[in-house]
Amino acid sequence: GREVASMLFIGANALVPGEVDVDAVLRNPHVESSALAFAKAPLHVVPREQKSICVLQSEAATVPWTAEVCLGSQDATTCVIAIIVCQLGCTVLHFDEGTMEETDYLERALRMADGGADLFLVGGYNDERGTSAEIVQSLLSWFHEQKQRFTLSLACLLSHNTRITDISGRQVPLPVVSGVCITAGERAVRPARFEDRGPMIRERSCRCMASGGTTADLFDAAACEFTVEPWVFSLEARMRKVFFSMSCLGDAA
Repeated sequence: GREVASMLFIGANALVPGEVDVDAVLRNPHVESSALAFAKAPLHVVPREQKSICVLQSEAATVPWTAEVCLGSQDATTCVIAIIVCQLGCTVLHFDEGTMEETDYLERALRMADGGADLFLVGGYNDERGTSAEIVQSLLSWFHEQKQRFTLSLACLLSHNTRITDISGRQVPLPVVSGVCITAGERAVRPARFEDRGPMIRERSCRCMASGGTTADLFDAAACEFTVEPWVFSLEARMRKVFFSMSCLGDAA
């Protein structure tokens, strides 16, 4: 079989070769303490007037620190948000079941990471169907197989990101943190909510819901600007009406 590089680290220690033991990773004292502290940290609201990029599902953004952009993502339930922090900048991706199978999307995590990178993973909780657990297993295993060195600096995932809420007498698991951001000035990852998720939010949301796995980059490094590239789009008439009616609902709905 193919020789697997052991390049996912916790602190100075590399994980053993082979399939990642997710439970053992989450029980690691460093991982556990950092996740619990992160989950208890105050929510940072990214104001509408701040220069920012909020990545949706199936979107990605790789931004140099010189761009001075607040970068992040939100609305992760079973999804996992990955922030890859390098010396020159950072990359944010928002993984779901579909994008975990997209090699091109996964490999966007390797941009600027040749000299090694810190990996921050947020989202995914102990959902009843086990969807988050499958994504977390696949994602950690993929990073573990890369030649680049990734240091797992935060894993606010699964048991570390689950709260139990009583809904009509039923105990329901929900995520603690569903959004995250990082700024060039602080270079610190924080729980976050974006007041403005960026232009063309309805069209971008529709793309991730109904375009058959289309992924997209949101930042043009050459021009140093936010971008929304055209994409092949297909959505039958009934679903267009359903999506439009849903897009008019408030977030609370």
